[in-house]
Amino acid sequence: MKMTADCKTADHESSTNGDVQSTTFQNDDHANQPRNPHTMGKKINEYQALMSLIKGNIGTGILSMPVVIRYAGLWTGFTMIIASGILSTYLMHVLLRTANAVQQRHNWDRSKMDYAETAFLVLKYGPERLRKLKGKLKHTVNGFLILTQVGTCCVYTLFITENIRYFLVSFFPYLTLNVYLVGFIVCLILILMNFKSSMRVVTYLSGLANVCTAIGMILIFVYLFTSGLHSIYEFPAITNFNGLLIAFSIVMFSFEGISLVLPLQSKMIDPTRYGLPFGVLTTGMIIVICMNVAVGFYGFLKFGEESEGSITLNIPQVP
Repeated sequence: MKMTADCKTADHESSTNGDVQSTTFQNDDHANQPRNPHTMGKKINEYQALMSLIKGNIGTGILSMPVVIRYAGLWTGFTMIIASGILSTYLMHVLLRTANAVQQRHNWDRSKMDYAETAFLVLKYGPERLRKLKGKLKHTVNGFLILTQVGTCCVYTLFITENIRYFLVSFFPYLTLNVYLVGFIVCLILILMNFKSSMRVVTYLSGLANVCTAIGMILIFVYLFTSGLHSIYEFPAITNFNGLLIAFSIVMFSFEGISLVLPLQSKMIDPTRYGLPFGVLTTGMIIVICMNVAVGFYGFLKFGEESEGSITLNIPQVP
């Protein structure tokens, strides 16, 4: 009887230890699972994720930051850009923590946890009175994401088309280029680039794009600082309500990269380093906010009330 009792006790302890180990294993986000070399080859490291995050949040919107301050006022616009960037970063972290919590509690596949799926699962396991809305919420989120991406891609395509056309005409004046033809070629190239492109390939393209962006920003700042700036006392701190609304809408366009948050994390070799206090997400957004503030502030001090929708329109168009 004593031996039987000891065996039961041992079995109970073994079962308890197994449960604890299983719980720890699950809460550790499967950190100790054996890694498939074929799968790992398609993953990206934290620096590659950082490159993609920065590129996803720095686009044509950064060139409009001077006009944000023009519409809002010097210090109001300055504060609005910083506050909007901080709010956007905070909401990205909220989305990330929510997705991680749902994934760990219900053991969902991280690679399938996108923005819309997270919203769907939050209501699915949330209050009973809201569960019936889970499907509608998922479709609503997807709808807004589609509208955002279509609008963003249209702006980017038009921006690329106009600049390529201007570049070619400047150096080859005898060329007669139709803007619609150039736009069609640009769209075709962009579509082909998105077919069967792994995240690793995208990160290399993002890194190249970031280098080009950095060169462009350096040239812009060289022009701003060498041609003289106005005094900060020459401009009002705040304008009017209509101006604030216009400025806010432009800032929101510039910080539109929240849809990248979950896909980037799911493609990382070590996803735990993504949402750390000074991990990939926070570091990338700090860089993005600083660049937007710098372009907006110094661009407005240079051009003042003559600031155009894009700072490139204020810079002399000399081949």
